[in-house]
Amino acid sequence: MDQRREPRYPIGEPVTVTILSGNRSTHEAIIRNGSGNGLALEMPVPVKPGTAIQIDREDSLLLGEAVHCSPQAGPAGAGFLVGVLLECELSQLSRLARMLEDFSDGQAPAWCPRDPSPGGVPQMALKRNLSFDQGG
Repeated sequence: MDQRREPRYPIGEPVTVTILSGNRSTHEAIIRNGSGNGLALEMPVPVKPGTAIQIDREDSLLLGEAVHCSPQAGPAGAGFLVGVLLECELSQLSRLARMLEDFSDGQAPAWCPRDPSPGGVPQMALKRNLSFDQGG
């Protein structure tokens, strides 16, 4: 009998997973299914329960902990099914990057998503100059 507290929904989305504990490593994975507080990842390597992981999606970043890992045969061959308890989600990262630039000197940090300019030089998608009246 299935004893999960929340229903699981099929997803099938490719993501990049970074194992944050021990020797940091990055792997391509597929989100097999998910619920409000967890995910099942199909991964090429085993992940020890208790390991902190980062999951990079299109415009969001998820942080969680591996809670179980089992060998699994998948479409790409042998792999591992890793259950993840989600701890934190940061979404709309490109919007956050634009907001940060609005309050900075126009130079976004290196980690911010960038849009290529017509000249091929990476620039932030949105630029706005702010001026502050320092009059008395």
